[in-house]
Amino acid sequence: MLTKLNACIMTQQKNNTSFIRINDIEVAYTSAGLNDAETILFIHGFPLNKSMWIQQLEFFKRDFRVIAPDIRGHGETDEGKKPYSISLFAHDLIGFMDALQLEKVILCGLSMGGYITLNVAHRYPDRFSALILTDTSCKSDTPEAREKRMQTIMDIEQNGLEKYADESLKRLFAPDSLIYKTDETEAVRKMILS
Repeated sequence: MLTKLNACIMTQQKNNTSFIRINDIEVAYTSAGLNDAETILFIHGFPLNKSMWIQQLEFFKRDFRVIAPDIRGHGETDEGKKPYSISLFAHDLIGFMDALQLEKVILCGLSMGGYITLNVAHRYPDRFSALILTDTSCKSDTPEAREKRMQTIMDIEQNGLEKYADESLKRLFAPDSLIYKTDETEAVRKMILS
């Protein structure tokens, strides 16, 4: 059963991206595939956006309806005024599903998207037929991990997002990939900067 959250239906479409108003933000998303098929909803990790799922959308659209939103404050989705939390992202996700009239979906989350997936599946288990969890954890971050995240935020504020993007690529890719897979690494860099 759809929950009654503050969501409204589609506002506009630009390029291959659609926009829908949910709660206090406008959410950008990409969708493809068969409208009458089972839906796979892809939730990206930090600091990426919906475009990280392009290859998966292309592959699965033959048999499924596939949707990838940008979560609050990422990609083309508004930041809103509320402080970020996994619970807020989960609230947005249910609002998104309600606005698109998605009763039950397969939910796929990567990294922070996996945290969101677990949170929303715990709160609304009847809304999901399956979960796909990739590179994530089922428990809260340690105090050390939270401190590291706060330090990252301060570093970005002090040194800028460009430097953070460059440092992130070194952590996300093997050294040879940085040399020989420049199209892929540049695509990820653009996601981080978006």
